[in-house]
Amino acid sequence: MLVLGLSASLVSAGEPGPGQAVQAPEQVNDNVQSYFPVQGRLTDAAGTPLNGDYSITFRLYDVYSGGIALCSDTNPVKVTKGLFNSEVWGTCSTSIQGKQLFLSIEVESSGELDPRQPIFAVPYAWSLRPGASIIGSIGSGAILHIENNDPTGRGLRTYATSTTGINYGIVAASESLNGYGAFIYNNGGGTALKVAGTGKIQSTANSYVWISGNGVRPYHQADTTIIDMDSVGGAKITRGQPPGCAM
Repeated sequence: MLVLGLSASLVSAGEPGPGQAVQAPEQVNDNVQSYFPVQGRLTDAAGTPLNGDYSITFRLYDVYSGGIALCSDTNPVKVTKGLFNSEVWGTCSTSIQGKQLFLSIEVESSGELDPRQPIFAVPYAWSLRPGASIIGSIGSGAILHIENNDPTGRGLRTYATSTTGINYGIVAASESLNGYGAFIYNNGGGTALKVAGTGKIQSTANSYVWISGNGVRPYHQADTTIIDMDSVGGAKITRGQPPGCAM
């Protein structure tokens, strides 16, 4: 019979413990790996610390007892004087989405050990849980900066998934008279804003679209759209008469 004393953490200690390989520091441009370390203590029924190699299965649940495991990860673990270090990898990384989770452990095929251990976020990770706020003042920089360097990637993807009610995929606002609720641009000279599918751009306020005169040009030579320029470089854009139709 095995008895487990478990401590789980989302941050690893500065020094590796028994059975834990020394890993090289992450490079500046490396992605953070999707795993979290687990440290524990294994003894027999008499409380004597164990030594040797064991197969340990880690499972994540969203309930303290009962329920169905969200994921599992089985690893070979070296135990020295009862102490071990391991890491939870694989599909479990996609199960960590901000909700409370509980970690269970099974050594060899002895069955899951009780009780399950709650997994808590380190303090600064609280700002990334659902409903959290990131508030601060950092001058002209971004309070949250997101980059995706893949040629087919998305910098930010948001969904409002309810099919009823009035919901919003994204909300942006400015409280400054000279500010912008949203500032969208394309540094490569391509399209800055695209509305696809059955979407539309709609305003329920007294609004207007202002386009710099320097940026106005026809999209196709056959376009009949009328652009009336004003004295300060703005433009009034109206639909023109289709070719072949009487005025």
